[in-house]
Amino acid sequence: MFQEERRQKIIEILNRQNAVSVKELSKIFGITDDTVRADLDSLEEQGVLKRVHGGAMPVRSVAPPVNVGNIQKAAAKRKIAQAALKLIRDGEMIFLDVSAGNLAVAELLLQSAVRYNITVATNMIDVLAMLAKEKNMKLIFVGGALNKHRNGFCGSLTLDFIERLKPDIAFVGAVGADINADSVSSYDIEDGLTKAGIIRISKKAYVLADSDKLGGSGNYNYAKLSSLSGLITDQTPSAEFMRQAKKIPSFEVIVP
Repeated sequence: MFQEERRQKIIEILNRQNAVSVKELSKIFGITDDTVRADLDSLEEQGVLKRVHGGAMPVRSVAPPVNVGNIQKAAAKRKIAQAALKLIRDGEMIFLDVSAGNLAVAELLLQSAVRYNITVATNMIDVLAMLAKEKNMKLIFVGGALNKHRNGFCGSLTLDFIERLKPDIAFVGAVGADINADSVSSYDIEDGLTKAGIIRISKKAYVLADSDKLGGSGNYNYAKLSSLSGLITDQTPSAEFMRQAKKIPSFEVIVP
């Protein structure tokens, strides 16, 4: 289940009952307590619930926020993840960084009829928790300093570990991918530095970006778009984007 869908379900649960605990939600969704707390913190910021000790309670009868948009975003991430899976080969090491797109990749790896004999390295707690159920895969969890807002590990300690790895292919998320500025960006500097490190040590690296992120930008440009092997998105980009992309040697734009 994607992050947007899970948070939608939390709202629905709160609409049915007066309170919900972290432990209860952790059991329902099969995720860590820290992930639940991050979800509740985000929903509190939106004003749809009130955090209390050990859980949350509704501040009012909550209508699901932008429900259609959430469903569309989840569908887009699933399409991108399906395209990413086609690039994975048996025997490879892949790196899944901290991003909603990589949660979708992990979910499809778990659901796939193909049993992938691969090694997955990740610095995202939810990806680890999800793929721990798959016996065929080897897992490498990249630790360091916990970034609670990202629910994963970022920064210098994480980068020190990453530098020792040699992934065959990496998938990284982004807030924006701007072909004219030749940039891929994040809102979080530590997260961006970590993504840059992942790209640097990987034989191939692809950015996963919904079509609405093309042309957008965050606060920190963590890599040049031209330094990546390609972009995976859910819809064919504009003619201008494609024209600029064709100028980048060996750069792929992959659309399901």
